[in-house]
Amino acid sequence: MYLPAITFLFFTLAYAAINDPCHVPGRGSGVCVTTQNCARDGGTSTRNYCPNDPDNVRCCTKAPCGPSGQCGSCMWTSDCTPPTWRLGPVGECPGPAGFRCCLPRPGLC
Repeated sequence: MYLPAITFLFFTLAYAAINDPCHVPGRGSGVCVTTQNCARDGGTSTRNYCPNDPDNVRCCTKAPCGPSGQCGSCMWTSDCTPPTWRLGPVGECPGPAGFRCCLPRPGLC
């Protein structure tokens, strides 16, 4: 009676979800999305950073972002903290609303 519930819980926890955070050394913060969605949004897909997901779900990173001439990076809004960073335009990064373009304060580019 408990075995099916335990098995279900194990597989649910072991299988990462679409839109989960990931990090690629040298590229920065990313989001686990399908390679098709990453390419559509202008990102770069990197293997092996979204463990236990199908092969078409990879860590998607994108930089730079922001208005022309800006040097923003796509990152999680929880990491985009003042005074060094400020939220940039919506819709420039792949993934969910919590993964946005973040711009450095003026003078840091």
